[in-house]
Amino acid sequence: MQPGRNGRPSRYRCTTLTCDWEANSKDDGLWASVHDAGWLTLADAARLVQRTPGTVRNWVTQKLLEPQVGRYWQDDVVTVATRKRGETA
Repeated sequence: MQPGRNGRPSRYRCTTLTCDWEANSKDDGLWASVHDAGWLTLADAARLVQRTPGTVRNWVTQKLLEPQVGRYWQDDVVTVATRKRGETA
């Protein structure tokens, strides 16, 4: 756990080698019901396709990407990024 400072949420991270689970104190608790290695946070989704979180949010606004409980399916993120780059998925 990393305590939050200056109004930021506390962060929690699994420390086992095969687990990449991460959450923060502002998560609504529903994340556990969809926890799967293929689900990404906004920051992780942006990092995966080398874009900004704002770009990923714009894809949601444009109905190109649909989050589930605030998470993004990895394959969907890659597909949208690939299409945006003018390549075929």
